[in-house]
Amino acid sequence: MSKRKEGTGDKWSWYETKYEMAEFILERLKNYQENYNKNGYSLPVWVLEDGDRKEYYSDKDEIEMKINWNKELNEMINTFNQILSYKFQFNEKFEYDEGKIQEGLNKFSKYYLHFWD
Repeated sequence: MSKRKEGTGDKWSWYETKYEMAEFILERLKNYQENYNKNGYSLPVWVLEDGDRKEYYSDKDEIEMKINWNKELNEMINTFNQILSYKFQFNEKFEYDEGKIQEGLNKFSKYYLHFWD
């Protein structure tokens, strides 16, 4: 993240807020995913539609949920990479598509309360 001193009088520091937040969030999403995959105990039922939830899940169901959770996490991580790609230098590896970025941000807000495990 940017190392900016408080009170330096940089009247435009607010202009980079989304990039500073993206750096902060991206690092934590990557860390969360790594640690969830190593040590996560919760079953990510939040990736299921309400009608698909049930009382018991087979081992196959559990694996599929964890795979789907990782897909969702990867989409969120790619979203923040796209945002930062635009800031630092356009990187064709991360396509800058505002629609896809918004979808990823929507997923981030949808799952925000589940980043606890």
